[in-house]
Amino acid sequence: DFSNGDLSESFERRMLESREGVGPTSTLTDLVRMFLLRRKLPLARLFQLLSSECCKLLLRMQAVTVFQGPACKLISVDEALRLVSVDRSLLSDLYCFSNIKVWPLEDDILIATDQQDWPCPGFEPVMFLSDDSLALATAAPRLEVDSILDLCCGSGVQGIVALRRYAASATFVDINPRALNFVRFNAALNGVANKVAGIHEGNLYEALPNGTGRFGAVVANPPFLPNPEGIASQAAAVFGNGGELGEHVLTSIVQGAPAWLI
Repeated sequence: DFSNGDLSESFERRMLESREGVGPTSTLTDLVRMFLLRRKLPLARLFQLLSSECCKLLLRMQAVTVFQGPACKLISVDEALRLVSVDRSLLSDLYCFSNIKVWPLEDDILIATDQQDWPCPGFEPVMFLSDDSLALATAAPRLEVDSILDLCCGSGVQGIVALRRYAASATFVDINPRALNFVRFNAALNGVANKVAGIHEGNLYEALPNGTGRFGAVVANPPFLPNPEGIASQAAAVFGNGGELGEHVLTSIVQGAPAWLI
């Protein structure tokens, strides 16, 4: 269950275990088509590739969208879960595609995040790896520190790069609860889950629990798009809305940093 941070070895193993009669080559090919190339896949095939538990989790987390037949009728999460729970034979006319994408970064880091960048009812996307995300990950100073704070963490890319390169531990904060699920997954995917000191939902420093110590560094890729009177369509998502002049979140980060830096 990503929501409580439980990424046990048994669950990770079930995510990738092949079912009887599915060869490793075809398994890898279909997983690449699904999660890297974002091609459609029969829903029954996804259940064949992954455990039933994992597939239902992907549906509940809106990591996968289901549609029906040639008409491409979208199927709601609740309806898809009902169908797979009632009778697996009902899957024959159902297909799915991934809402997430796995992005390669540097030589040995993989970051999963949302492909969709606009919100809709019940869905607040987590930012994709944009040019500014990549630039910050590359250009941020890499001086060794014991702890780092990643604000507006999104998928966790900045903090995870820090953990792989120069930080002994990292704390992640985001106002979007969906982002925190990606942080947990990406930390496990990149082998740094044991270095995560905390993952907190909330507004910047206010999200940090009482008793949290200071940090050796703060990294942040905050929303920066100007959105005067809420008219900017590009700032519709939380990760893009920087306030009237685009500097509202950045100003708060800079002003609060001295109280949290060693």
